[in-house]
Amino acid sequence: MFKTKLLKRMILMVSMLGMFLLSMPGVSSAEDVWCYSQNGYAYYLSSESVTTTTYHPPYRGIVKMVREDTGTQRDVIIAGFANENDVIMAYVYGKDGTWGSCGKVGTFPLLYAVWQAMTPYL
Repeated sequence: MFKTKLLKRMILMVSMLGMFLLSMPGVSSAEDVWCYSQNGYAYYLSSESVTTTTYHPPYRGIVKMVREDTGTQRDVIIAGFANENDVIMAYVYGKDGTWGSCGKVGTFPLLYAVWQAMTPYL
């Protein structure tokens, strides 16, 4: 009888500790950083998604396209950037599973804004 009460109390304590630990927020919290607006849509860089890799393009990030009037997400853009001969080139990951070249980052206002938002996280 005493052993079952002790076992029940231990199970209760462990489950409460588990619930407490799971309910605590993480130490680092990711945020979406606004980088551009156009035609009723706002574009937010997911700071958590910014990565550097050894593959081409080496700098990558996910951009969320959100309707400004409703706040609903419409699409996601996977953007990539590479420093080629001291010129930053922009790439977009297509639905066909390949990276498409967009040219110099400065010729596309959205991609330029994404690159500017990404650089502090690299």
